[in-house]
Amino acid sequence: MAMCNIFRLTRSKKKNKVEQMQKDELDQVLQRLQLENMELKRELERRKAATTSTPDLDRNISPTRRDTRGATLPRLSGQTNYVRSVPSLKSAQSQSDVMDEARALRLHKQRLEHRSRILEQQNEQLELQLQRLKKVIEQQKENGSRAEWSAERDWAERRSHPPYTSSHEENGLYDSSARSRASERAGWDEDDGLGHDSSRGTRMQSLLATVDDLGRAMENLVVSVVYDSDQEQ
Repeated sequence: MAMCNIFRLTRSKKKNKVEQMQKDELDQVLQRLQLENMELKRELERRKAATTSTPDLDRNISPTRRDTRGATLPRLSGQTNYVRSVPSLKSAQSQSDVMDEARALRLHKQRLEHRSRILEQQNEQLELQLQRLKKVIEQQKENGSRAEWSAERDWAERRSHPPYTSSHEENGLYDSSARSRASERAGWDEDDGLGHDSSRGTRMQSLLATVDDLGRAMENLVVSVVYDSDQEQ
């Protein structure tokens, strides 16, 4: 009886320790994903601010066009009419440069808007992944508590219903085959418990691996977007 209690306490302590370690790892992953989510939101706000701060091209072009008119020749003495204005080659070239710059700014603005939409979509996907991860953690906690309660109930039932003893055993004659069957049954119960624990550990490891892959993919996406924007600027 004392050995059974010691074995039960040792096993429950090991199980609680493993679950606590898994919970700490998942909490760390959640914190890292939340930080990445905040970085993505800041990057999205910065993109939106850059897009809204782009000047109106038509307003900038209109005074330039007025300035790019050709210079007029000086009025000669004795003449009452003004000489027709003659456009210069320099003003025509500057006007062409302004138009090219305006087109480049429009393209840059379109790229920024496209990237802002991509960042918004990635942010939504990341939030969905975080919600799913929280649900999985809650389910793992519930399953762990249910499994522990079921194991305690089975152990209590085995305690309350001892194995059948024949009249020979009561008289001191032990049947070796019956004892071997009882030991095999106990071994099967223990193997089932260990198999359940190992399957839970495998599921948690696969979940952690999936979360790590998701975090690395989001980091690569943010780095690529920032790098492309720096190159274009």
